[in-house]
Amino acid sequence: MATSQTQVFTSSGTFNVPIGVSMVRIAQMIGGGAGGTASFYNEAVSQSGGGAGELAQNIMLHVTSGGTLAITIGAGGIGGIGSGATPFGAGGAGGNTVVGPFVALGARAPQQTQEIGSGGGGGDGGGQVSNNPSFLYIQQGNSQPRNGFLGIRKAPTYFSGSEGGGGNSGSTKTGKSGGPSGGHLAIAGGIAGNDGGSNEAGGGSGASTIFGAGAAGGIGCHNGNNAPITSTGVGGGGSGGQWFTTHLGGAGSGGYVVISWVI
Repeated sequence: MATSQTQVFTSSGTFNVPIGVSMVRIAQMIGGGAGGTASFYNEAVSQSGGGAGELAQNIMLHVTSGGTLAITIGAGGIGGIGSGATPFGAGGAGGNTVVGPFVALGARAPQQTQEIGSGGGGGDGGGQVSNNPSFLYIQQGNSQPRNGFLGIRKAPTYFSGSEGGGGNSGSTKTGKSGGPSGGHLAIAGGIAGNDGGSNEAGGGSGASTIFGAGAAGGIGCHNGNNAPITSTGVGGGGSGGQWFTTHLGGAGSGGYVVISWVI
């Protein structure tokens, strides 16, 4: 009787194709999530969360019996650093996850603002390039951040990653939530950062994937949160605002691959 087998990769490695197997199924693969951004200048300036990695599912791949298949897991993006040297620290992009000829794109770096008094725009998810970022700059001190966009279906087996939530500006304002999991509404984005008191804006949160929620945005006067260790491919949280204090954005999480086959 034929039996189904699976192997999970959370770090880069090699899949050794069993003897007698000529086709495998890439059950799931996802790119790395982006890190959140951070700011230094102003207590009323918070920054954005990172986007989520691109998701691919149920892809059939011909392999050589007894051969090998290289697996590259996209790393999560690092959190940005807002300091005197770099007042608006951009979060890092997520890395691409690669299985043979197939690629799940990592999330693009979030859009930090360099306008004092304006919240940062959320990062695009993997495979998504937004023409309407989650921060719409109107004038200094008057941003209109929004929640991150949901990732869209690009092909029968591919979903672009969702967008991170925009940071807010102005005193006692809350950051925005990251987008739900790409192509799916089952998992909400990370929790938006709340203000920390007078003149302190909360940061935007990271986007989620089907593997878990994105990181929460930092409350006013606090760093952004790193992606939960139980979530893969999700974005890190953006920092809350605080006057002339070094801040960190949260790190995104790395990608993930599940290979299955029948013996």
